[in-house]
Amino acid sequence: MGDNALMEHDAFEVLVHTTSEGPLAGLGHDLTLRVGEVSVHISEDGGVVRATMAADSLVLVSKASARDKRDIEKKTRREVLRADRHPEIVFESTEIEIRDDTLRLVGDLTLCGHTRSVRLQGRRRGARWTAQGAIRQPDFGIRPYKAFMGGLRVSPEVSIVVSGPADA
Repeated sequence: MGDNALMEHDAFEVLVHTTSEGPLAGLGHDLTLRVGEVSVHISEDGGVVRATMAADSLVLVSKASARDKRDIEKKTRREVLRADRHPEIVFESTEIEIRDDTLRLVGDLTLCGHTRSVRLQGRRRGARWTAQGAIRQPDFGIRPYKAFMGGLRVSPEVSIVVSGPADA
């Protein structure tokens, strides 16, 4: 069984959504980051999906000043994801279930040197699948960002939204 390598970066999109919490949450930002470098390999029979993402390719797509954007991207890459030590984020499916226009995808996500099972639920919308799920940062050895002695912090739970072509 060979693999079809789908390398178009625009064909697949991975978004990460964070939310602020704590008494000073109003001072923070709920963020959306996009993974800039994604390669997806789908087995010929469609039974296995493997996605490899560059940890240093996350870019902020939420509104922010140019300075804030640079600072957030830098902290995310260096302090949160530790991209210098863990340059790749890898997802490999263990279960794929498609029924009509719904999708259930279960697999192993390796992030910051830790591998955990994740579940994504999705729907087909026209020519694209969109699936979402959540991970807890501490499960991957990540300490959620905090400031002002913890009065402002990023929620440990992070939402992930993945979309890709339905004919892949």
